[in-house]
Amino acid sequence: QARHQVQLGRARCGAIIVGTGTALADNPRLTVRLPGVTHQPLRVVVGMREPPAGCHLRDDSASTLHIPSHDPAEVLDLLWCRGVHRVWLEGGPQLAGAFLAANLVDEVIAHMAPTVLGGGRAAVVD
Repeated sequence: QARHQVQLGRARCGAIIVGTGTALADNPRLTVRLPGVTHQPLRVVVGMREPPAGCHLRDDSASTLHIPSHDPAEVLDLLWCRGVHRVWLEGGPQLAGAFLAANLVDEVIAHMAPTVLGGGRAAVVD
């Protein structure tokens, strides 16, 4: 059910945002995978490093924009100018922390696994 909710959230947005760390570590597709969905949100990678050649974010399943910045307000301003007014942030702890610190998050949707093992990494960092 959590995966389905994520797909619905993605489908309602104009862009899905990740940081370069998540893009490099997870090689995500950042597409909506629901039956009947024909429009894919813009995939946005935020940070100084470009997504490497051959990664899913470089395929033709959706458009991808690389924004070489660490400033969440600048990212949202650039997207606003492109007509994107609702975003889905799937970034890791650095990106999530930056958007929260800038007070640019309207809603947090968190899904937790039924079992937590070990200390792991923080979900959000300063």
